Amino acid sequence: NEAVDVLNLDLGSSLQSSTPTRLVTHSSPIRSLSLLRRSSILASGDWAGGVTLTSVAGGSWGCSISKLEVKGKVFCMDHSYNEEWLLVGDSLRGLNIINLKMLSSGIESTKAINTVPDFMKYQLRFISANKHRDLFATSSVEGRVQITTIEKALRGEVNSKESPKDLSLIHISEPTRQAEI
Repeated sequence: NEAVDVLNLDLGSSLQSSTPTRLVTHSSPIRSLSLLRRSSILASGDWAGGVTLTSVAGGSWGCSISKLEVKGKVFCMDHSYNEEWLLVGDSLRGLNIINLKMLSSGIESTKAINTVPDFMKYQLRFISANKHRDLFATSSVEGRVQITTIEKALRGEVNSKESPKDLSLIHISEPTRQAEI
């Protein structure tokens, strides 16, 4: 589907309706969504590489904030804990890091999208940002997982021979032996 339709399920609302309201329209099928709750923004990405930021705030509900393009198809996305960064994985193995604060400043000369090419060996399928710190995890189609910080990704320091895995980011708790990020 090339649209995001919203159905209001709030039983106490006067806007209660069984008919969905069209919120976002794309030129090709939508692959990924990310809701930035504090900023009241819905980010959506499609197969043509379009990333649309739409307001879901009460007064400006449904207004398009920004439309961006990444080089490949959008496969996955998530946002940082402070909602400053939108992380978008594309079909060309790139990680696109979008600075949402630069977009909102209206300064056109600043580069809002930083692309880290060949972020993983194979295509990215999932991104999950930590909701309490500046960490995020990515996984690819063949099962590789990478955990890093946004700062390291912006500097191009991804897990490689030159920049080995930062194992200090993972803490194994003794009772359950589960990894905590």
